[in-house]
Amino acid sequence: MIRFLVSDVDGTLVTPDKTITPDARDAVHALKDAGIGFAFVSSRPPRGLAGVAEALGIQPDTDGRRRPAAAAFNGGALLDADLTVLSFEPLGDADARIALDLFASMGIDVWVFTLDDWLLVDPDGHYVAHEQHTVGFAPTVLKALDGVTGIGKIVGSTADAALLERAETALAPLLSTDARALRSQSYYLDVTHAKANKGNALRAIAGHAGLSLDHMAAIGDMANDLAMLEIAGFSIAMGNAPDDVRSAADAVTASNRDEGFAKAVRDFVLPRAVKETP
Repeated sequence: MIRFLVSDVDGTLVTPDKTITPDARDAVHALKDAGIGFAFVSSRPPRGLAGVAEALGIQPDTDGRRRPAAAAFNGGALLDADLTVLSFEPLGDADARIALDLFASMGIDVWVFTLDDWLLVDPDGHYVAHEQHTVGFAPTVLKALDGVTGIGKIVGSTADAALLERAETALAPLLSTDARALRSQSYYLDVTHAKANKGNALRAIAGHAGLSLDHMAAIGDMANDLAMLEIAGFSIAMGNAPDDVRSAADAVTASNRDEGFAKAVRDFVLPRAVKETP
């Protein structure tokens, strides 16, 4: 039985053009009406989640307590309903240098995200306009990315999916055990602290809610969602997810082009809502 749903954002909660549909918003409200908690997790930086929270009508807790309502940087930053940072796991400086050097050597565009800023060298990179539309704010252009601290995420971005896959393979043995590289999209390779994963975010959200993982549901579409799909009591993959993600889930819904999130709430989550004893 389900008491809480944790959802990925891009590829899951939003459409391909990065919008929250009325059906998705209504589904979140239906969860609340059924007594099911809701939180969203994303590879985006904290500022990039403001539009999602606003579109869903996420409200602060009336009792004034600061509970996790979202997570940024693949779980590296836990946020309350006001998107105030509750905890943050920055990427180590040595691992950041390794990632920056490897991406540069392979000709892959590099972006650095801190809690407040998006930093890059080339504002004309292939996916810069796309990312600006996604996160809702413009990058800061620097001459170099040396010396940046407090990094939540480094992104390698390229339209060459095969090249990005090779970069992921090459990075794995170079990074320390405190860092991790995973693709959040076929064209984005995210490098974060090893604790910055959605499984840890789900555990933290469950802990604050006083729930066991058996009562947690999770929904997502990419490899960086597997950490939460694999530990949730009930897991749902989007129809647009690759085969390995779909095979890891308990259920598969429609794609994010076809109201997959709203359908998952209606077909899989609400029927499993815990019914309170009168």
